[in-house]
Amino acid sequence: DVIIDYPCNKHEGAPMTFFLNLHGTTPVSQHFYQEGYFSASKYAASHNLIVATPSSVVQQWGNGDGGKDLPHLMNVIDWVYKNLGTKFDIRSMWVGGHSWGAMYTSTFACKPELADKVRGIVIMSGLPNQPACASKMSVIDTNAEMDIAGPLNQGSIPMQHGCKGPMEMMVGNNTQTLWPDCNPGFVHSNYLMLGKMHADFIDDVVVKSIVDLIKSVRP
Repeated sequence: DVIIDYPCNKHEGAPMTFFLNLHGTTPVSQHFYQEGYFSASKYAASHNLIVATPSSVVQQWGNGDGGKDLPHLMNVIDWVYKNLGTKFDIRSMWVGGHSWGAMYTSTFACKPELADKVRGIVIMSGLPNQPACASKMSVIDTNAEMDIAGPLNQGSIPMQHGCKGPMEMMVGNNTQTLWPDCNPGFVHSNYLMLGKMHADFIDDVVVKSIVDLIKSVRP
């Protein structure tokens, strides 16, 4: 029901970021495509990441699942903190998802019972509007050039977090819009993946750029 990736060669107490990586709409047997779609697990050792890639009991998180997905995800989170949190120092948690997983992320990450854990959200080809708790979060968005919906509108939230005005740059064959110099603990960035469609895997250079940002704001 879940793939757990973490570095095996780190000392006890090493600072870690925990990333919950949620898939989009697919048959249950294909849910673990998400580990390759957003391949943060490749950077578990270099960036001190714990990546959990779980599987919904149905095709879409929370849709016709008989109420099983939410406790399943909470159990995954509890397992990570109880089993890996005793070895490592998990300093923050991020939640990210692709497509339907992005839409589910925008509400799941905002649950009050996770308020003391979740510091950031990664919306991958999801809704163009901010999650309800965006005023308290770092937010990163990825969107394919030929996607179903448009890029996330970050609005005034980056400015509320002390960021300077947006600047654009190329990351491989992808356009990054970054709001630089945010207050400590906050980061805001959008990525437009040129030439890609909704389900095309995110380029490695973009994945690394995202995990670089996540690492840079780890407490």
